Amino acid sequence: MGIDVKDLPPAYQAQALRKWAEQERKKGRGPIPSPAADAPSKASKYHNKPTERVTASGIVIRFDSQKEARRYDELMVMLQAGKIRDLRLQVDFTLQEAYTDNAGKRVRAIRYKADFTYQKPKFADKNGEWIWGLVVEDVKSRATRTKQMYNKLRLHDGIILRPALGQMEALETAVQRDNPAMLEVNRAIAQATERGYKISKLRTNDLLDADACAAQIAANTAQLTQLRAKRRRLLKNDDIGEAAEALRQTVDAIRQGPERLDNFDEALFEELVEQIVVSPTALRFRLYGGIEVTERIGEDAK
Repeated sequence: MGIDVKDLPPAYQAQALRKWAEQERKKGRGPIPSPAADAPSKASKYHNKPTERVTASGIVIRFDSQKEARRYDELMVMLQAGKIRDLRLQVDFTLQEAYTDNAGKRVRAIRYKADFTYQKPKFADKNGEWIWGLVVEDVKSRATRTKQMYNKLRLHDGIILRPALGQMEALETAVQRDNPAMLEVNRAIAQATERGYKISKLRTNDLLDADACAAQIAANTAQLTQLRAKRRRLLKNDDIGEAAEALRQTVDAIRQGPERLDNFDEALFEELVEQIVVSPTALRFRLYGGIEVTERIGEDAK
């Protein structure tokens, strides 16, 4: 009984097509037609390996890198599970329209092509209905620059994180000096946070086994959740307090994270990054709590 290529998983569909094409070439029938066959091939400036996927309808999608193809596979699984919707590939955005300046010089438009766009649930409204928001992804830029941003903050804690948190907490203390309950909760949160940091360090140095570490972290996280809930009740509409709390959680996530991030971590990204502003030469990360870090996109970015 014959097997339809479309019945194979995406990774194997492309492999089957390549093998079939090779067989056809050996028979002297030439390669299978390709929409890109008319254009001369050009080496990727990042030395990426082009990769293909075949959709259920038999359409071949070509990606510039294996990383981009793997991300496509992940997004397709999320799409089929209902976790995202309206997935699109290679979407063009105009960041700046063309215009003529006051000297009569024509300024070209600035355009950006995203690898993927899709919608995902952001938060639930008062009726429990999920509000969906647009997500724009550039696989290489987002993954690479996120790792650089995280490692920069982790390495320069004393230069970036500590002063930012210290200034925010000093302002918060000045505003809430007459609220003993708030000061008590803040002290308890600081102690629990320090305890979590020490647990992570013990585990990193192999002084605490995995099971004991997981139990300690779970207990500490539960305590922090309760304390932060109590703190939110005390804060009510205190904007400074809310900003300080968001910054504390961002700093905690970085300090309790890995010493160095070598692979992109989706969960950590979601926990840290509130917004990314894209320009032709840089990504500007706005973290929860107000810290902003800019990472260049150009080839010479380090």
